[in-house]
Amino acid sequence: PGGNVVDAELQALLAAIKSDSALAARTAITAKPELLSAPCDALNRTPLHLAAAANRSGIADMLIKAGADFYAFDANGQLPLDVPPGETLNAARLYLRTINTHHNVFLESVHKQQVETVRAMMEADHSLVNSHDIGDGWSPLMIACFHGNAELVRMLINSGARLDDTDFHTGLDAAYFCAERGTGECMSLLIRAGVDPSHTRRVSYGRLPMMMNALHVACWKGKTDVVAVLLQAGVDANARAKSYAVFSPLHFAATEGHTEVVKLLLASGADPTARDGRRAITAMEMAELSKHPETAEVLRSQPERDTFVAQKSPYNAPTG
Repeated sequence: PGGNVVDAELQALLAAIKSDSALAARTAITAKPELLSAPCDALNRTPLHLAAAANRSGIADMLIKAGADFYAFDANGQLPLDVPPGETLNAARLYLRTINTHHNVFLESVHKQQVETVRAMMEADHSLVNSHDIGDGWSPLMIACFHGNAELVRMLINSGARLDDTDFHTGLDAAYFCAERGTGECMSLLIRAGVDPSHTRRVSYGRLPMMMNALHVACWKGKTDVVAVLLQAGVDANARAKSYAVFSPLHFAATEGHTEVVKLLLASGADPTARDGRRAITAMEMAELSKHPETAEVLRSQPERDTFVAQKSPYNAPTG
């Protein structure tokens, strides 16, 4: 272990892993639960990484049952079940892969929207509620939101699904997947559970990287019922997606020709005279350029606003 190991409790846990003493390891974790996620060496490996590398199946099982992060990455992007170069697929790593297979069966049941199977599996193993698909990084709640299955979304939330969990490949969350493909009912459930619908995440709009909130995404994708829920929840109809283009929700809906979404936004106070920061054009002009005449006509019928002041983007394109 390197310079990250500073306290006696962690030293005791590492000694327990080395000597394969599950009792001593449990004693250390019970005394200091935060050790479960402590960085143990220069590679930021967790105790679960070290137990897997040392082929300590019993200790690995104890750590997982105590709440160790099965999906923790070390500095090299390795999970505890991975086999780094020069190491072996030992019994402990095989055990972790068996757990991952169990997670995948559960996640497949969520994908297939097999509600009763999902319920029964969670009752037998509550930890499944926050499992992840290592391939695509999705959690059960993300999958349920993607499919727009309100019954599953409600069940997962009530079972303690993490609302702030993100796909560890892209950093996207359940609210994003709900705004992209879900339903208004699912979005309502997320909001009532405590999700902030104004929270932004990095999204690529074509080749433009933007920081979008759920309303931007729903307007882009034409999810009228989701847009209605978000506006009712108080999300600003004129909020700008942060990039050098600073599109408003109206810009997204107009560019994609989502006329009903445009009508909802206008009824909620969206400014039809607002110009984007890329070409300094209005939503109506975007609809015309994108060949959506019906959408353009709805926007053309809006009265002029004396308060409009053209501005260039105050933001830089997000990086990293």
